[in-house]
Amino acid sequence: MKNNKFFDMQGEPIGLDEWSKEHKNDHHIGDDYLEKCRVSTVWLGINHNFEDGPPLIFETMVFSAKNGKVTEYSELDMERYSTLKQAKDGHKKMVKKWKKKQHEDTKVKMS
Repeated sequence: MKNNKFFDMQGEPIGLDEWSKEHKNDHHIGDDYLEKCRVSTVWLGINHNFEDGPPLIFETMVFSAKNGKVTEYSELDMERYSTLKQAKDGHKKMVKKWKKKQHEDTKVKMS
């Protein structure tokens, strides 16, 4: 599996042609806008694990956002996952983490 580069959403190896076809569709697993950021989780389908271990084919990224629009595409936070379940769970955890962080930042500013 280490030599395979492209994977479907179930983690099965696929070829470039199949990946290209599948990647034309919406590949968001989760997409949430919070007060000051966007938490986006997607199926990459390309293995981003450059070391030993399972392929990392899903990714959650956090971007600065305001009024439902991304204001800067430099990521504030990022995690990668091997399975769809990990990606869904990871997205929920990231949303929770950034809601808490934004709440704490608001409390500090009010002090």
